[in-house]
Formats: sequence, structure tokens, C-alpha cells
Amino acid sequence: MQRGRKGADHHLTLISPGANNTRQPITALKRLTPEEQKIFSMVAAENPHLRQTDAVLLMAFAKAAVGSFNTDNLKILSGFRVRC
Repeated sequence: MQRGRKGADHHLTLISPGANNTRQPITALKRLTPEEQKIFSMVAAENPHLRQTDAVLLMAFAKAAVGSFNTDNLKILSGFRVRC
């Protein structure tokens, strides 16, 4: 049962029930490393609400994700000591 009453414009919806949710693939604006491209493509495929305008955000996320797992960064951090 649907709550409320139907208005005169009840047939107007943002997405019609019969519409398919296909969209053009999102492409990166600059070349990414293979690791970054894999994350970029995976996130874009798993989130159909994203659009080409979200490419910059996806690129930054992919670069940050790869960078956070980059073991070369450990050299920079090796000079720091945690004092308890």
C-alpha cells in the first residue's frame, strides 16, 4: 500500500520504472598507473550513480589508495619514532 494520495503529476518520476540504468563508462582525465586504473575502474563499475564529472574525485581516490599501500613510503616514515 502506498502512503499519501496521488497528485495530478503522479506519472512524473525522475527515473521511469522501465528505464535501464546503462551509462557510458567513466574515463580518467589523465593516464593512471595500472594499479590506479584497476581501482578507478572497479570503483566506477560498482557505483552506478557516479558520472563522468566524478572522474577527478575517482582519480584522486585511486592515487591515494595506491599510495597508502606503497611500501616506498615506509622509508620516509622510518625516521620517526613513536614515544609512549
